[in-house]
Amino acid sequence: MLRVLKWCGVTVLALVVLIAVALIGGRYWLASDSGRDFIANQAEAAGVRIAGLDGDPFGALAAAKIEVQDPEGAWLTVENAKFQWRPMALFSRTILIENLAADRVTVARQPASDPAPADTAPSEPFEPPPISVLSLIHI
Repeated sequence: MLRVLKWCGVTVLALVVLIAVALIGGRYWLASDSGRDFIANQAEAAGVRIAGLDGDPFGALAAAKIEVQDPEGAWLTVENAKFQWRPMALFSRTILIENLAADRVTVARQPASDPAPADTAPSEPFEPPPISVLSLIHI
């Protein structure tokens, strides 16, 4: 009986160590060039093109150029953007941006909206998470 408990304890400890190593490794990988490329590719899949992403994704980030696109092309362009945020705030379903700065923000036009089919109504209205910006700087 003690042997079984010992093996269970060793197995649980090994799993905890494995999860910790994976989380720490993932955190440092996201801060590497390939991790930032992964973040930029994920954003591009959502219609946001990011060029020149630099910094720590869990703190202060900078991007040379950010373009928000719709089917007609880029409708918002941000140049030399820098921001610092608190990613842990996401656990409370809030986006908390401490500092936000950009050299230039260009809104070329209103974004194109997809026409909603007349016969289908949304089951629940979309509610974005609260966004808090503590400091906004325009250079």
